[in-house]
Amino acid sequence: MVRNFLLEDSRYWPQDLRNELQEVTENDTELKKEVAIHAMTNNTTDYLMNYFSDWTKLLRATACLIRFKFYCRQRYLNHQVQCRTGDLTLSELKIATNVILVNVQSTCFKDEIIKLKKDTPVKKDSRIASLNPVLDNELIRAKGRLSTSNLDEYPIILPDNHYVTSLIVRFYHENQGHVGRQQVLASTRMKYWIYKRT
Repeated sequence: MVRNFLLEDSRYWPQDLRNELQEVTENDTELKKEVAIHAMTNNTTDYLMNYFSDWTKLLRATACLIRFKFYCRQRYLNHQVQCRTGDLTLSELKIATNVILVNVQSTCFKDEIIKLKKDTPVKKDSRIASLNPVLDNELIRAKGRLSTSNLDEYPIILPDNHYVTSLIVRFYHENQGHVGRQQVLASTRMKYWIYKRT
């Protein structure tokens, strides 16, 4: 219950109450500092990767987000563009795939990416050193013994214990008609090299 004198100016407060109020100093033991902590991830791709349980849905959502980001950026730069709607194009899906995979690799292979960006070989004790990794459009690929082959693209290196890797393996498993483990591994190896940690 609010006392009426509190609504008035302090000079009209009762004398005994004014004597009790004292100036608060910084050294006062009753004064406690308040610490506010707010943790926020600024990476939308991380959020999306953990939100979806299907590779295709993750891929399409990321592509839509990239499309919207492009539209917002163009509008910000005062370019008159129409917001593209409808089906996603193959190039949009490829860009979304690269964004997701670059994000996965940047969380799992930080040191290796730093070395490869400097055009220096990865450390001998690196988890992926035996794969002879190369950096191609921000993606780490396994050159390995395939350097003498006529393959157009080397497989993209992915860690076996990452959530996105499990989504990709499940996608291949379902698209191949729920075949066995060896068939799924063979079909994924055409595009991805899933590195198993020892």
